[in-house]
Amino acid sequence: MSKRLTSGSKKTGEKSPYLVGLTNLAGNPGTRLELDLEFPLNPEWTNGVVELVGETEDFHVELTSLSEGVLARVTGEIPTTAQCSRCLDEVGDTILLDETQLFFFPEKLEAARQDAGDDAEDVLAVSDENEIDLEPLLRDNLVLSMSSLPLCEPDCQGLCPGCGERWDTLPPDHAHEVIDPRWAALGDLVKTLRDGDEKQ
Repeated sequence: MSKRLTSGSKKTGEKSPYLVGLTNLAGNPGTRLELDLEFPLNPEWTNGVVELVGETEDFHVELTSLSEGVLARVTGEIPTTAQCSRCLDEVGDTILLDETQLFFFPEKLEAARQDAGDDAEDVLAVSDENEIDLEPLLRDNLVLSMSSLPLCEPDCQGLCPGCGERWDTLPPDHAHEVIDPRWAALGDLVKTLRDGDEKQ
């Protein structure tokens, strides 16, 4: 059975609300612990197009003890909102998060970072306080899962450039007269001359 915990928003001097203690996880490799956690959703977790909905969300966390560290699997359904990249209507969607990350024990950390080479800074660790910080896992994977070109419908036709109305709400014969700007100037001249003749 999983345990239910709640994390509040971080205040000055308090620990990160994304920290998970490992005191209930036995040290023997293969031991598992399941937790249901509520984490805050940082409004800064966005790709500039899609935003997370709500202030907090529920996540299921599975922790497995290994010889080199703790394997954390985090799953959840996180609602998002955005504007359709074609018609600008609001688009609601859900990110189905299912990510796994290994957090290395302090004594295994240096070797893991050497093995990672250029990606050494991405190697995460179990803290000296026997905790893991899930913020990087949540932040990075949620933002990377966001679409850069969200659509309300796969076949959205967008907006008419002439009137700004949605194409799918306009009649099939909808059109706007397009005048070449070079001829438009001549048309204005003709109209001016015609108005002058009428005044005489």
